[in-house]
Amino acid sequence: MVSGDADFFVELAVPDLRTFEKVLTDQILSIGLVRDARSTFCIRTVIDRGPLPLNSWPAGRV
Repeated sequence: MVSGDADFFVELAVPDLRTFEKVLTDQILSIGLVRDARSTFCIRTVIDRGPLPLNSWPAGRV
């Protein structure tokens, strides 16, 4: 559930801005009902809890 201006909140981990742009334009903004997207980026890490468990993510998904 999300309160405020957003209808959905997506947390996305990508290796670089080029990949983020590709996911945003090719997958998110290409959805017919999506009218707007806003992005927030992490500038630095405050607490490092180790690597994200992405080894189970299917290769070639992005």
